[in-house]
Amino acid sequence: MHEILEKAEKEHGEEAKILREEVSSKAKELADKTRESEEKSVLIDESNKALEERDALIKKLQKELEGKSTLLDKANEELGNKDEQVKKIKIELENEKEKTKELNRKLHFAIKDLPSLPKREIKQLGAKIKSNFSQFAEKVKFQTREMVARIEIKTK
Repeated sequence: MHEILEKAEKEHGEEAKILREEVSSKAKELADKTRESEEKSVLIDESNKALEERDALIKKLQKELEGKSTLLDKANEELGNKDEQVKKIKIELENEKEKTKELNRKLHFAIKDLPSLPKREIKQLGAKIKSNFSQFAEKVKFQTREMVARIEIKTK
């Protein structure tokens, strides 16, 4: 029986040795995996920190965007008002241009020299006026003499 016990110890000793080796290798694997998990935990922490920084940056940029959007809306509103003012001014300018053209036409006709009368008609008119005047003067002379003669006849 002793032999059997020795044999069993040998057999179990080898199993124990195998088990010890397996436990040792499993311990190394566990240590490796623990180290890997710690490294991954550090990477996750770094990633989370980077995400938090990015979230903070996104919030900041969203606030800036809202502010600039408000400014842009105000600028667009002012631009719309300016466009309306420009349209009104253009209409006024067109009206002023029309008034200016009309005044220029009137001024042109006011300044424009009258066409000259034909010289022949002026000479004829002058001659007619002279002859009529001389006939009138003769008639007045004649009537004056007649009147003087009548007055002399009545006074005698």
